Amino acid sequence: MVHGTCSSRGCYAMTDQAMGEIYALAREAFAGGQRAFQFQAFPFRMTAENIVKHRTEPHSVFWRQLKEGSDRFEAKGDEPIVTVARGRYSFLPSKDADKEAKVMARRADEDARMAKLLTDGIAAVRTIYVDGGQHASFRNLTRQGISLGEVSRPEALAVAGREIIVVAARSKLQPTRVVEVQVTSPKAWPVAPDLPSIQGSLRPLPDQPSLFSFVPLDAGGPAPEQPIPGSLQIVPAHLGSLNPLVIAPIRSPRAVQNVGLHPGVQSRS
Repeated sequence: MVHGTCSSRGCYAMTDQAMGEIYALAREAFAGGQRAFQFQAFPFRMTAENIVKHRTEPHSVFWRQLKEGSDRFEAKGDEPIVTVARGRYSFLPSKDADKEAKVMARRADEDARMAKLLTDGIAAVRTIYVDGGQHASFRNLTRQGISLGEVSRPEALAVAGREIIVVAARSKLQPTRVVEVQVTSPKAWPVAPDLPSIQGSLRPLPDQPSLFSFVPLDAGGPAPEQPIPGSLQIVPAHLGSLNPLVIAPIRSPRAVQNVGLHPGVQSRS
């Protein structure tokens, strides 16, 4: 049932190198006084990730039963006691309370791992083998009565155990980045002084005459209809004593004739 080489009609072809390790383990078990040992066959290593990855397989429920036995062996290091009840495997609890507690802790941890992997939405795969079942060439030779002898097809290992994706992985959402902002007190800007204080500070010193004189807008000439309260009109000092120029509106073409003419000069119409 279990042999070397890498091809088989239905046995476990473990390759010659792996079979040498199995034979060595069996030899040491018998030499140590054991009369038998368990041989456990699994479709893959019974990890939480592999169980979730193969969740779409029709035998996934049965593989979950196998995982319970695998977890028991990994937790306590003893061969599990296996029975069959109502068409499924049943594993008896350990008589050692400490070992049984380790089993329960491992199973709880593995269940949590599987739940998280399902929530994360990892891809579901299916493992395919080119050498699954009996090869057509072997079957034809057997029908002809030809002995196959020691047959090995190492080229089958090159494409054996390939995983194909049947359910794509769900894209992970990028975690929200929380940026810590240091809140500092707002800068205290100086309060602008009121207008009268500005006007007082602008006046020239007595010993340093200014080029400009400060005249209120309502002094010297027509003021705007609505002067700005407290505003100043800054004009050159030598112009402050002059009367403002007043231009009268032109009332008729006749009045233009004598505007701006020297006395004694008559205009020509």
